[in-house]
Amino acid sequence: MVGIFYYDLAAITMSVALFIAAMSKKVYYSKASKMYLVILGVVLITSVCDAASCFNAYLSIEALYIFTTFYHLFRNSLLVIYLIYVMLLCDLDNKIMKRKYLIIIGYIPITIVFGLILSNPFTHFVFYYDYIDKAGMVSEFPEYHRAYGMAFIYANSVIYLGFTLYVIIRYRMLFNKREILCITSIFPLTLASLLIQYFNPGYLVEMFASALSAVLISIAIERPGDKIDNKFLIRNEKAFVDDLKKVFLFGFDKYSIVIKIKNSYEIYECMNYENVISYVRKLCSDIEKKYKLVDKNLKFYYIGNGLFIISLSGKEYLSPVCEGLKDDIKNLKNIGYKYVPDPQIILINIRKDFNDPNEYMFFINNYINRLSFEGTILKLSEIKEDKYFKIISNIDKIIENGLKNQEFEVYYQPIYNVKHNKYYSAEALVRLITKEYGVISPGLFIPYAEKSGLITKIDEYVFESVCKFISSDEFKRSELKYIEINLSMVDCISPTLYPNITFLMKKYNITPDKINIEITESYDSLNENLAKENIDKLKAYGFTFSLDDYGTGFSNIERFSVLPISYVKIDKSLVDSSEDNKMKIVLKNTFSLIKTMSRETIIEGIETKEQSDRFISFDCDNIQGYYYSKPLPLN
Repeated sequence: MVGIFYYDLAAITMSVALFIAAMSKKVYYSKASKMYLVILGVVLITSVCDAASCFNAYLSIEALYIFTTFYHLFRNSLLVIYLIYVMLLCDLDNKIMKRKYLIIIGYIPITIVFGLILSNPFTHFVFYYDYIDKAGMVSEFPEYHRAYGMAFIYANSVIYLGFTLYVIIRYRMLFNKREILCITSIFPLTLASLLIQYFNPGYLVEMFASALSAVLISIAIERPGDKIDNKFLIRNEKAFVDDLKKVFLFGFDKYSIVIKIKNSYEIYECMNYENVISYVRKLCSDIEKKYKLVDKNLKFYYIGNGLFIISLSGKEYLSPVCEGLKDDIKNLKNIGYKYVPDPQIILINIRKDFNDPNEYMFFINNYINRLSFEGTILKLSEIKEDKYFKIISNIDKIIENGLKNQEFEVYYQPIYNVKHNKYYSAEALVRLITKEYGVISPGLFIPYAEKSGLITKIDEYVFESVCKFISSDEFKRSELKYIEINLSMVDCISPTLYPNITFLMKKYNITPDKINIEITESYDSLNENLAKENIDKLKAYGFTFSLDDYGTGFSNIERFSVLPISYVKIDKSLVDSSEDNKMKIVLKNTFSLIKTMSRETIIEGIETKEQSDRFISFDCDNIQGYYYSKPLPLN
């Protein structure tokens, strides 16, 4: 038997290594994670007992009975613990506790098996030791034999494996593909080990298979780093989304408090990085510890960009938590610094305020990046009536209806040419004017249109509207030489860009010198080869190009030296800083460099005569801004 002891030795080694690794992470907040530690402990104890039984030449028959009895007790407990672990992963513990009869039914098989194992020293119904080997010969050492009751032991294993598999299949939407693959592979592995050891008692592979199962769980499920914010050591957005799915799946009556630190950016200005980390960790730790005393099921999450979420298990906890939360945050002053958080708190009834997890996270992402509200403590049910909130929440539908109901309109902002002392061109700008919400800013709907892919339809509408204008008598009377049209990053990489544009040009009998196409500095961030191929085709067709937003982000001189562009458009963000003497030197040299490369310049965002005169002195070619004209409707 000593030879096959190595299977158990491998199981012991794996379980110890997993236990040490799990404990070293120190981020086991959930009940399921704590139960995983129990699984590792039981695997270790069971493997030790199984390994001890291999040394029948060195142990007395009484000692062998003890080790084998404990082996069977822990081995069968392991399957029950594994079932409990999976139920905890699915947050089924509260649901099960409300149905006591399920607990009673669930414990019947293991209770019967425990009774058989504990009475076995007197009945020998499950196993026994004697000095007769399998060949019927007298043995020098105690020999292990199975009895008829062993069938109940294996039947118990199949029952609990079946229960566990049912839970995983029933609630599979709570697991991702990797988790499903790893967690289900445990079943054929366990069944195979049971069959091998049942028909070949000499091969002690059951605990080796259990240790491998623990490894699979560690790989797929017990990855606390995936659900913990590395800086602040609290649950992150992924952990929140996973818990949110369970709320909607099981219909839990859950509430959440969203805390937005409106001046979070200031913390990095007041402190160095190490102090920022320790400061926010203290804030998180103090709040969670304090309010865990109010609601033991409270969970605290950091979503990012100064936004935290507290999850509560009942409505009755909202008031006591909110009453002190605002002051608690403001009173957390870091010694030696003057930073005081400015929080805004929003109370949410999760299932009443939202229909699904995606809708909830859609609100959170918009609240981080766009939405802003007045007040310190608000109820989501009240602010949902806010016009801006309604627009954000329905933006995709609003864009679709805008295209369907022809609510988009093209405005034109004239561009003044310094050399010719007249309006020489105009930029086409799209506007969305709805019956329900009025004018919706392009800065609001364009990012969503780019994300949903609807931007291509909007750009097609703009391009065709411009073509209609250029082919009309109004364009001839305007004395404009050409119209500038923005090309989105999505369009830049579209394989249908060139055929669509050239089709419209031919349809309205327009020559390409009447249109200048604007591309942004980040045009090639998605697929440089596709974008360059499209631009080269359009250049060969006869179009000219402007490089838009120069001066924002990473302004690459190589880019406008290589690209076939005729104009470089200086971003309006540089206008406000143009009064600074050092910036004046930078701007003068920038304009000089661009002219040396035979490109014309356009400055946008000019709002005063002083600004206009300043950029004319920099030898700017074209000027665009409210000082000359706001964007105008076609008429």
